[in-house]
Amino acid sequence: MTTRNVRLRSLAYAVFTPSKIDPSQACIMYTFLKLYVEPTSYESVSRDDIRYAHEVVMSAFGRLMRTFWQNHQNRLLE
Repeated sequence: MTTRNVRLRSLAYAVFTPSKIDPSQACIMYTFLKLYVEPTSYESVSRDDIRYAHEVVMSAFGRLMRTFWQNHQNRLLE
């Protein structure tokens, strides 16, 4: 995305906690994802660049991360 003068940054983590109902046999997995759009330089970023990042890139990246976490959770259930 350097041609658009913005870059993506993400913060993601997963937390496992014992289940309150059956802590010896089950757990709960919480996931968190925060996506950032940042300028690549001190130059001003146009509204079109920001719009592009939000509509196209962040949507696609968000879908990929959701798929990753869902697949990860499914593997843990197997």
